Amino acid sequence: MNVVEKLNQTPNPFISSFYGVCRAGVVMPALHPLDVVKVKMQTSKEPQGAFHHSKKLWQQGGVKEFYKGFQPQFLRMLLKQVWCWPIMTTVPKYWEKSGYHCLLSQALTGATIGLVDASISTPLDRLRVLAITQNKKDISFTDLKKGWRGFPLLSLRLTTLWSSFLVSQKYFREQEEQRLGVESLEVQHLIPIGMKTAGIACAISAPLDLCSNLYQSKEVNYRTFLNSVKKLKPTNFYRGMTLTAGIMITHNFTSVYFLDRLKN
Repeated sequence: MNVVEKLNQTPNPFISSFYGVCRAGVVMPALHPLDVVKVKMQTSKEPQGAFHHSKKLWQQGGVKEFYKGFQPQFLRMLLKQVWCWPIMTTVPKYWEKSGYHCLLSQALTGATIGLVDASISTPLDRLRVLAITQNKKDISFTDLKKGWRGFPLLSLRLTTLWSSFLVSQKYFREQEEQRLGVESLEVQHLIPIGMKTAGIACAISAPLDLCSNLYQSKEVNYRTFLNSVKKLKPTNFYRGMTLTAGIMITHNFTSVYFLDRLKN
């Protein structure tokens, strides 16, 4: 059983949101250092690995360097719990009733989530990147005058990520259920599905992830930014992809765990 199916069994969306907030409180402190290292890898002028940037961050200020941008990212995650779960439970049903194929309904749901997410969280995402790359204070409201700067790139990244994630998850789950002849899957079956799903979603959206973070870290217009992106090697667009996959897998399985507690 995937996350969406478990959500469909929860009677109260407010309780689902509460458990989502609890999950964010547990997971975010553990995963944010990976996000910091990833952003450093993506925005660095010289391509270096995760170990190099981790070592450099530690030398610069110890543990606190790994939590730059934590406040806006954590606030973004908390806000997301309020609206994300209701969309995941209601929107696919709406698209399916409208006559769309189940996989297409998942793609449209992913696009909806991505657009809503970008519309709400672009200023917080900008503050996160600036805090990591330019040593800005985590919450600096003077930066909000350009709060929705980079919205097109962020919305494109999030819609691509969510659509590819939900479609591939639905596809692999249905294939595994048919193979086993069951209506729901156990944890041992969800683990490989979660890994494959995260790998596909990250591979598809990795170039957009890099472009979005790179653009937010620079005070340049789109034309100048695109000219600089053209100089990147193809492999550079996949910097930090393994870290993104690790973060996504962890979020997916902690969601399943907390929703199991909610069901019980």
